[in-house]
Amino acid sequence: MCVGVKAIISVSDIIVIVSLIISSIQDLKYKKISLWIISLSVILLLALSIYKNNGFINIIGGAIVGFIVISISIITRSKIGIGDGIVLIMTGVVLGFWQNLELLLYALSIAALISIVLLILKKVNKKDSLPFVPFILISYFVVLYFNSKK
Repeated sequence: MCVGVKAIISVSDIIVIVSLIISSIQDLKYKKISLWIISLSVILLLALSIYKNNGFINIIGGAIVGFIVISISIITRSKIGIGDGIVLIMTGVVLGFWQNLELLLYALSIAALISIVLLILKKVNKKDSLPFVPFILISYFVVLYFNSKK
């Protein structure tokens, strides 16, 4: 156990992590995710948030990040997937606006670094797309880690 770091992961975090792992595998394998898994997770997370009295504004604020990504997906004709936005709605229910925005920025940064390395190694070309949900999963752990130190 790390000294000075809270070792508590909430039930909400476990639901998100399991959903992100399943969705990451699907995204890597099929470049699609199951909406029913994410939808079920959102329903469970909303119920837990209401039970814990997390506040409607916090929940909606977190989901806004996902809605913005969905809007960008529609505007750019799916250069980023709608599923990525739906996943960010799920994470936003738990994290709230600022932490979900932080999650998105980490995911974009990690994806950019990996893309640069893959381009340099000639494993992909500029027209290839990478699944984004695995980067969201990694970033969720990063956000949990940094927020546990606060």
